Amino acid sequence: MTSTAESADATNAFVRAVRVRLGEPRTWTRHDRFHDSLALCIIDAVQSTAAQYDKSVLTVDRYRAYRCAQGVEDVVDGARDLLRTFEQVGGSLVWSGKVGRYKMPYGDANAVRAMAIQDAAERLRGFGVDTVEDLRAAAHDPERHRALRDAWLSASSATDEVNWAYLLMLAGAPGVLPGSLTTSFAADALGIAHASDVPGPRKVHALVAAAADAIGTTPVELEHAVWRWELNRVSPAAIPYAAAAPLAAA
Repeated sequence: MTSTAESADATNAFVRAVRVRLGEPRTWTRHDRFHDSLALCIIDAVQSTAAQYDKSVLTVDRYRAYRCAQGVEDVVDGARDLLRTFEQVGGSLVWSGKVGRYKMPYGDANAVRAMAIQDAAERLRGFGVDTVEDLRAAAHDPERHRALRDAWLSASSATDEVNWAYLLMLAGAPGVLPGSLTTSFAADALGIAHASDVPGPRKVHALVAAAADAIGTTPVELEHAVWRWELNRVSPAAIPYAAAAPLAAA
């Protein structure tokens, strides 16, 4: 088999894995939605553990639609803004249907983890974290970082350390090395079992570019979808943290 044929086979295998695991690009959450809104980060991070891969974007979109209906065109809400929506509708039980499934007549409102979303927002607020900028700043302080991580993990129906890493990634905070997640995805998609055979950065970049073109999206959006998928399936020990990440110093 020629190297060209091998390359084509690898590309086809990667594209196939993307289609099967990630679904259609229209169901993905755009990467740039979160970097200005801690509220969206909280909702998506909590909801990402609730059901299938594409369900978390639904709640984020419904929240954005609810806020837009209130006259907020550019949703850059912080934790306090998010908590205010719970106050407006009368608590987490009503929030599930009235905000989490805004203008959606069908479906199970119980799939919206409203209580956990509210609890997580309250705990972050309790540490003075209201915006993504606050969270990013705290990530540079090992002591504050550990305290915030513990608060997040102890939230009502909180998930595990993988989900904390996911929240940091959504907010654009330091600590996770997302490029390694793409490499892990590629190695698994290609059926690579030995570390010595794992594709290098240039090969992974080429696979992402080819797959993005094949499914009609951009490499940036595809890679973000890959990171989200990987962070929602790996064990905490497998998260590729930066060497000096405060999270590793717990």
